[in-house]
Amino acid sequence: MLIWGGWPATDGLGIVFEVGEIMYGAPGSREDYSDYFPVDENEVMIRADIKITGETTIRGWGTRLPEIEFLRMERM
Repeated sequence: MLIWGGWPATDGLGIVFEVGEIMYGAPGSREDYSDYFPVDENEVMIRADIKITGETTIRGWGTRLPEIEFLRMERM
């Protein structure tokens, strides 16, 4: 699931990729992924190949997430 959780600067989660119960932080904003999100929705099912960078990204109220980069994405 690709999720736009709001701007991190205002305690949002930013772009998050959720696989099962694991959440990963991805770079960018909702606008960077506008081809994937339906109008007025902030969650979409996708299939993706990712690279885990080994870094940690801090989102929201100090939530630490493993950082990823998307290598390939497609809407389901």
